[in-house]
Amino acid sequence: MKRILLAVAFLLAMVTGSYAYQNSSYLYVYAYVVPTCNVNAPYIFFSNYSGSQMNNAGALYVTCNASAVAYEVTLDAGQHYNGAWRQVSNGTQSMIYAVYAPSGSEWGDSDHANTYVYGPGVGGSSSGGTDSIGYTAVLWGGQFVPVGWYYDTITANVFF
Repeated sequence: MKRILLAVAFLLAMVTGSYAYQNSSYLYVYAYVVPTCNVNAPYIFFSNYSGSQMNNAGALYVTCNASAVAYEVTLDAGQHYNGAWRQVSNGTQSMIYAVYAPSGSEWGDSDHANTYVYGPGVGGSSSGGTDSIGYTAVLWGGQFVPVGWYYDTITANVFF
Protein backbone atom coordinates (compact mmCIF):
# COMPACT_ATOMS: atom_id res chain seq x y z
CA MET A 1 0.00 0.00 0.00
CA LYS A 2 2.93 2.27 0.78
CA ARG A 3 4.27 1.71 -2.70
CA ILE A 4 0.98 2.70 -4.27
CA LEU A 5 0.82 5.90 -2.19
CA LEU A 6 4.39 6.79 -3.13
CA ALA A 7 3.63 6.13 -6.80
CA VAL A 8 0.50 8.33 -6.63
CA ALA A 9 2.46 11.09 -4.83
CA PHE A 10 5.17 10.89 -7.48
CA LEU A 11 2.62 11.13 -10.30
CA LEU A 12 0.85 14.05 -8.64
CA ALA A 13 4.16 15.85 -8.25
CA MET A 14 4.87 15.32 -11.94
CA VAL A 15 1.39 16.48 -13.00
CA THR A 16 1.30 19.61 -10.81
CA GLY A 17 4.79 20.70 -11.90
CA SER A 18 6.42 20.72 -8.52
CA TYR A 19 9.89 22.15 -8.83
CA ALA A 20 12.63 22.34 -6.28
CA TYR A 21 13.95 25.82 -7.25
CA GLN A 22 12.59 29.12 -8.59
CA ASN A 23 14.26 32.16 -10.12
CA SER A 24 12.40 35.32 -11.19
CA SER A 25 12.86 38.10 -13.67
CA TYR A 26 10.62 41.00 -14.71
CA LEU A 27 8.88 41.77 -17.95
CA TYR A 28 8.73 45.56 -18.23
CA VAL A 29 5.86 46.96 -20.27
CA TYR A 30 6.04 50.43 -21.80
CA ALA A 31 3.73 52.37 -24.09
CA TYR A 32 4.60 55.65 -25.77
CA VAL A 33 1.75 57.84 -26.94
CA VAL A 34 2.62 59.75 -30.10
CA PRO A 35 0.83 63.08 -30.08
CA THR A 36 -1.46 63.84 -32.99
CA CYS A 37 -3.50 66.97 -33.50
CA ASN A 38 -5.97 68.03 -36.18
CA VAL A 39 -7.50 71.40 -36.95
CA ASN A 40 -11.05 71.87 -38.21
CA ALA A 41 -11.76 75.20 -39.87
CA PRO A 42 -15.44 75.82 -40.64
CA TYR A 43 -16.67 78.33 -43.23
CA ILE A 44 -16.53 82.09 -42.73
CA PHE A 45 -19.72 83.33 -44.32
CA PHE A 46 -20.60 87.00 -44.88
CA SER A 47 -24.18 87.18 -46.04
CA ASN A 48 -25.93 90.02 -47.84
CA TYR A 49 -23.05 92.48 -48.01
CA SER A 50 -24.30 95.92 -49.00
CA GLY A 51 -21.25 98.13 -48.56
CA SER A 52 -21.18 98.36 -44.75
CA GLN A 53 -18.51 96.65 -42.67
CA MET A 54 -19.46 93.16 -41.56
CA ASN A 55 -17.98 91.32 -38.57
CA ASN A 56 -18.26 87.58 -38.22
CA ALA A 57 -17.25 85.81 -35.00
CA GLY A 58 -16.44 82.12 -35.15
CA ALA A 59 -13.99 79.47 -34.02
CA LEU A 60 -11.44 76.98 -35.27
CA TYR A 61 -11.27 73.64 -33.48
CA VAL A 62 -8.13 71.73 -32.49
CA THR A 63 -8.42 68.08 -31.45
CA CYS A 64 -5.42 66.27 -29.95
CA ASN A 65 -5.23 62.68 -28.76
CA ALA A 66 -3.46 63.59 -25.50
CA SER A 67 -3.62 66.38 -22.96
CA ALA A 68 -0.98 69.06 -22.48
CA VAL A 69 0.26 68.91 -26.09
CA ALA A 70 1.56 72.36 -27.04
CA TYR A 71 0.28 73.44 -30.45
CA GLU A 72 0.12 76.47 -32.71
CA VAL A 73 -2.48 77.11 -35.40
CA THR A 74 -1.50 79.28 -38.36
CA LEU A 75 -3.50 80.74 -41.24
CA ASP A 76 -1.81 81.30 -44.58
CA ALA A 77 -2.36 84.34 -46.81
CA GLY A 78 -5.20 82.78 -48.76
CA GLN A 79 -5.76 82.06 -52.42
CA HIS A 80 -6.41 85.70 -53.46
CA TYR A 81 -3.81 87.52 -51.35
CA ASN A 82 -2.56 90.62 -53.17
CA GLY A 83 0.65 91.24 -51.22
CA ALA A 84 -1.04 93.53 -48.71
CA TRP A 85 -4.52 92.16 -47.99
CA ARG A 86 -6.49 88.96 -47.93
CA GLN A 87 -9.27 89.19 -50.48
CA VAL A 88 -12.39 87.40 -51.57
CA SER A 89 -12.74 87.38 -55.35
CA ASN A 90 -15.27 86.54 -58.05
CA GLY A 91 -12.46 86.06 -60.58
CA THR A 92 -12.32 89.66 -61.80
CA GLN A 93 -13.29 91.83 -58.80
CA SER A 94 -12.12 91.55 -55.19
CA MET A 95 -13.02 92.73 -51.68
CA ILE A 96 -10.64 93.08 -48.73
CA TYR A 97 -11.14 91.17 -45.48
CA ALA A 98 -9.14 90.27 -42.38
CA VAL A 99 -9.15 87.50 -39.77
CA TYR A 100 -8.29 88.50 -36.20
CA ALA A 101 -6.96 86.20 -33.48
CA PRO A 102 -8.31 86.26 -29.90
CA SER A 103 -5.49 88.69 -29.02
CA GLY A 104 -6.89 91.23 -31.51
CA SER A 105 -3.94 90.99 -33.90
CA GLU A 106 -4.32 89.65 -37.41
CA TRP A 107 -4.04 85.87 -37.55
CA GLY A 108 -1.34 84.68 -39.93
CA ASP A 109 1.71 82.48 -40.21
CA SER A 110 4.56 84.99 -39.83
CA ASP A 111 6.27 82.66 -37.35
CA HIS A 112 6.17 79.62 -39.69
CA ALA A 113 5.67 79.67 -43.48
CA ASN A 114 5.55 83.48 -43.55
CA THR A 115 3.00 83.71 -46.38
CA TYR A 116 1.02 86.25 -44.32
CA VAL A 117 3.46 88.47 -42.47
CA TYR A 118 0.87 90.63 -40.67
CA GLY A 119 0.33 88.22 -37.79
CA PRO A 120 1.64 85.09 -36.09
CA GLY A 121 -0.12 81.83 -35.33
CA VAL A 122 -2.16 81.24 -32.20
CA GLY A 123 -0.77 78.85 -29.60
CA GLY A 124 -2.40 76.69 -26.98
CA SER A 125 -2.17 73.53 -24.94
CA SER A 126 -4.55 70.67 -25.64
CA SER A 127 -7.14 69.51 -23.17
CA GLY A 128 -7.04 65.99 -24.57
CA GLY A 129 -10.30 66.66 -26.36
CA THR A 130 -11.44 69.39 -28.73
CA ASP A 131 -10.37 72.96 -28.00
CA SER A 132 -11.86 76.00 -29.70
CA ILE A 133 -9.97 79.12 -30.71
CA GLY A 134 -12.16 82.11 -31.41
CA TYR A 135 -11.66 84.57 -34.25
CA THR A 136 -13.29 87.65 -35.70
CA ALA A 137 -13.43 88.01 -39.47
CA VAL A 138 -14.06 91.47 -40.91
CA LEU A 139 -15.22 92.33 -44.42
CA TRP A 140 -14.38 96.01 -44.75
CA GLY A 141 -17.06 98.56 -45.60
CA GLY A 142 -17.00 100.90 -48.57
CA GLN A 143 -16.30 98.22 -51.17
CA PHE A 144 -18.73 98.47 -54.07
CA VAL A 145 -18.43 95.60 -56.51
CA PRO A 146 -20.77 93.73 -58.86
CA VAL A 147 -23.39 91.41 -57.39
CA GLY A 148 -22.39 87.76 -57.02
CA TRP A 149 -20.41 85.27 -54.99
CA TYR A 150 -16.89 86.14 -53.81
CA TYR A 151 -14.63 83.53 -52.26
CA ASP A 152 -11.19 82.78 -50.89
CA THR A 153 -9.51 79.73 -49.37
CA ILE A 154 -7.21 80.04 -46.37
CA THR A 155 -5.20 77.01 -45.24
CA ALA A 156 -5.17 76.42 -41.49
CA ASN A 157 -2.21 74.40 -40.18
CA VAL A 158 -1.63 73.00 -36.71
CA PHE A 159 1.95 72.56 -35.52
CA PHE A 160 2.58 70.41 -32.43
